[in-house]
Amino acid sequence: MPPFGRGVLAVALAVGVLVTGAQATRPADEAILPPEDYRFPDARVLAVEHGQHLVALYEDVRRCAPELDFQLDGIAFQRPRQGVSSTPHLTLWVFLDAKRPPLGSNTAGRAAEAVRQYGRKMIRRLSAPSPVAGDGRVGGYGLILSWIGPRKIRDLPVMESLVVFARKEPAAAFASGQMTLPDFLAAADVRMFDGQDEVPFPVLTTREAPGPPGLDGC
Repeated sequence: MPPFGRGVLAVALAVGVLVTGAQATRPADEAILPPEDYRFPDARVLAVEHGQHLVALYEDVRRCAPELDFQLDGIAFQRPRQGVSSTPHLTLWVFLDAKRPPLGSNTAGRAAEAVRQYGRKMIRRLSAPSPVAGDGRVGGYGLILSWIGPRKIRDLPVMESLVVFARKEPAAAFASGQMTLPDFLAAADVRMFDGQDEVPFPVLTTREAPGPPGLDGC
């Protein structure tokens, strides 16, 4: 993923030992990358044309998962894996509640718990019917979940992250409950990080009870 934003880390996945990227109740104008800060013209055009949808996405996440917070410039159109030729994906980067980090004996276990807890709910937010969903210039959706892990470096806690980029079709099937979480992840580009170190993400078995969205759409 290319660098982006005002003070966001040079590589978006290299959250390393920094925990100041998330701020409680970060306002929309800090959570959404402004058009002038985009490096690539095609993504900048999307940010301008779909600016209202980015604000609506921010508000929807706030409503459905108020315990989460946004990375600075965490709502943006980004390319997976620094791919200059790949199509921009609507991307959401959120931090899990530091008081209730995902449980697990290792990074992989915590990542699995994080995506089981928030994957479908956040993909529903990203892939909801909208002008973005119907825009052929948008290749899919990206979701970055980050949390404070148990490890420390120089007394500073290390962030762990799970990164998922998916095309629109499997994302929509997963959001609607027509695809299981393991099948969705198998069809997506998935990466896991312990600080700045990329580590293997395991193949998940089916252990979920997705159910339909509630009356509030969440």
